[in-house]
Amino acid sequence: KDELKSWAQGSLRQFLRSRLHELLLVPLEDQMLAKAGLELPTIIDGSMINSFGQQAPKSSNQLLLLLVAHLRQEVRPIMDVAVKKEEELQRKIRKTEKDERAKGIVALGMQDTKKVAALKRQRPEIWEDTQRALEP
Repeated sequence: KDELKSWAQGSLRQFLRSRLHELLLVPLEDQMLAKAGLELPTIIDGSMINSFGQQAPKSSNQLLLLLVAHLRQEVRPIMDVAVKKEEELQRKIRKTEKDERAKGIVALGMQDTKKVAALKRQRPEIWEDTQRALEP
């Protein structure tokens, strides 16, 4: 039992941890990387360079670092554009509703008028690119 509590280099706990990592996690990481279309960072002159040409921070979980880098560099700009378009659409919807109320056009119940409903149908199109970027 004492061997399993020790984190010292060469202890039974470290040996079991490294073997489990090699046998279970490395093949799983390889499959995940292949499915995501990412590459592990390469080592050049002692520093790790990721697939985007940037220096990767040292970590034991390179897969997570790659996914974060992918999200920041590939998905984030697309998502920022979608958020701006969503805000513009929301402003258009509010303005249209305000104009229609001023003209006396009121929808029955909790429904929207035709113009507002047409504007709201544009919302899924705005997020299609972001969704496509997130899919493998």
